[in-house]
Amino acid sequence: PQLTEQGRGNVFRTIGRDDAQGFIAGNYLADHWGDKKIAILHDNSTYGKGLADETRKQLNKRGVTEAFYDAYRPGKDDYSAEVAALQSAGISALYVGGYHADVALIARAAGDRDYTLQLISGDALATEEFALIAGSAAEGTLFTFPAD
Repeated sequence: PQLTEQGRGNVFRTIGRDDAQGFIAGNYLADHWGDKKIAILHDNSTYGKGLADETRKQLNKRGVTEAFYDAYRPGKDDYSAEVAALQSAGISALYVGGYHADVALIARAAGDRDYTLQLISGDALATEEFALIAGSAAEGTLFTFPAD
């Protein structure tokens, strides 16, 4: 967002801003999951943490406080321990700021546990690979992305 706001006449965005994705996701979470336990995870990347921070900021502006906000280690083969902790904490909705492979494995770990978890993320999920990795656990996942 900072580069866009400098007002340079030769800078053009070809995709939406991450702060806009966070605004939309935060509002959606507040509107649909505000009375439930919400968790926000991110991979500590500029992209993932930026999305998570903006989502959290908007969620909090709406008067909803997340049950927890934390980083996860990207690139793991299995996120079942993280998903088990979410399930034990009674988390109903999870926003993940991260890339498609990790989010797909988180979805799959939830599916393997028969854990009904509303998974929400950003535009990195707008790839066929997300569905291929997550399999049937991808169904119902929500993510923000620009319209075609």
